[in-house]
Amino acid sequence: MSSALILVAAFVGLIFLMGLFLISRYKRCPSDRILVISGKTGQGSSKCIAGGATFVWPVIQEYEYLDLSPISIDVDLKSALSKQNIRIDVPSRFTVGISTEEGIMQNAAETFGKRNDANPRYRKRYYFRSIAFGCCNDGY
Repeated sequence: MSSALILVAAFVGLIFLMGLFLISRYKRCPSDRILVISGKTGQGSSKCIAGGATFVWPVIQEYEYLDLSPISIDVDLKSALSKQNIRIDVPSRFTVGISTEEGIMQNAAETFGKRNDANPRYRKRYYFRSIAFGCCNDGY
């Protein structure tokens, strides 16, 4: 009788450990972030989820979150050339962010994905600032 009890306890313990394993691999994504899963995803270089949940398998996949909160950027364009060939100063403020459309999330994951930066928000700010500065300089 005691060997049957040990076998049942071992089986219950195994089921419990499997349940804990599955729960630990289930990742939820809040609505203000994008969950980026890289590795073997079956969808190219990464899989992006906005406001959902999925399983992330150890060793095969890794995950990270991208922040969706908008960033305000000051772009002070000095001596810009207007369409009338007049030099002007253009102080500007842009508010930019990442959309939750599939293609845009994928591009953002590749551009702002895991890097060895200490401050990823600064990298986003610099990237968006260079885009805004280029558009203002081209006379759009």
